Formats: sequence, structure tokens, C-alpha cells
Amino acid sequence: MLSDPTWTRVAIIAIQMWLGFPYVFTLFTGVLQSITKDWYEAAEVDGGTRWHKFRYITLPHLMYATAPLLIMQFAQNFNNFNIIYLFNKGGPPVPGQNSGATDILISWVYSLTFKENNYKMAAAISIVMGIVVALFAFYQFRRTRSFREEDMY
Repeated sequence: MLSDPTWTRVAIIAIQMWLGFPYVFTLFTGVLQSITKDWYEAAEVDGGTRWHKFRYITLPHLMYATAPLLIMQFAQNFNNFNIIYLFNKGGPPVPGQNSGATDILISWVYSLTFKENNYKMAAAISIVMGIVVALFAFYQFRRTRSFREEDMY
């Protein structure tokens, strides 16, 4: 099973989901408990359906509170070296390439650095990866409006 790239990728994704689920579940549960019942009662008085309550109360409140943390978790997944390396060291190998079938950028950089001594390429990939993740995170933080003052809405 671990010699087939597809099943190895499925196993790694399942492991990542299994490891990340408790954090996300706890995060969402805490945020859901902070939503006051008065909002739902007001929506019910105004004739709001379940869909309207979810769309206009629950979802915006969840996204406002959790979007920055989900963005940081996404950025952390770019550096999730331990799952790839400890599970199968980026394997199975791909003929003619210096990266394995399940390597992510950070595990490929490790392989370039410590197995092939290609420090220049590893440094260049690391810098580009850092810039891309930083730009994506900055863009997403700006769009979430989580760090703006409340009276700016």
C-alpha cells in the first residue's frame, strides 16, 4: 500500500485530518457557544428560517472569529515536515526525480539539503515558499476584517 503514491497520499491526508480535527472542533465549539441566543430569538421574531439564521448569524460569527486561526493553520501545513518524514520520508521514490511522490516543499527542501547537498536550490525554494505563504496570509487577513476596529464596519 505504501508503495502506491495515491494510497500513500490518501493515508497522509487522513492522518493530517485526524491530527487537526480536535483543534478545529474545539475552536468551532467555543465560538458557537459564544453566540448569544438573543440573536436567534430576534431572527425568529423577524421570520427568519433556519437557513437565514445560519447564513446571517452563525456563519459570519464563526468566520469572523476563526478565519485568522484557520489561515495560520493553512500556513503551518506548508511546513508540516514531521508527518511526511516520519510516515515514509516522502516516498515512494519517483524515478528520475530527486523528490518523492508524497514530498511537500519543506520535505523536498530537507532532501535537497541533507541528501543531495544542494544548499542553493534549497535556500531559493525556502525563500520563495516563505514569500508566497506570507503574501497569501496577508491577503487573507486583510479580507477577513478580523483585525479592524468594530466601529469601522
